[in-house]
Amino acid sequence: MTVRIEKPALNLRDLLARIAGLEQRIGATQPTALAYVGDGTNKTFACKAGHQPGVVWKDGVMQRQGPGDAYVVSVEGVTHKVVFAVAPAAAARVDILQWRV
Repeated sequence: MTVRIEKPALNLRDLLARIAGLEQRIGATQPTALAYVGDGTNKTFACKAGHQPGVVWKDGVMQRQGPGDAYVVSVEGVTHKVVFAVAPAAAARVDILQWRV
């Protein structure tokens, strides 16, 4: 039996590295979840004050963070915000797993 793995192995490594980074940030705190519903125009979703986003999902699909990817994180004072490159569609579910800073 021959198994051939191509590009998905790179995505798995990226995901594992991100999880390892989250483990270091978690410490003893427990994450809390936020749920939003897109309206087709709003691109910005705020975390609770003093919390930062760890993992973001749109309609159940984990999104990639970074310029040129699905979203970036901006900070105003003690509030972190998830800013999507493209506004989630109307009725799209946006879930943010956040940790206390």
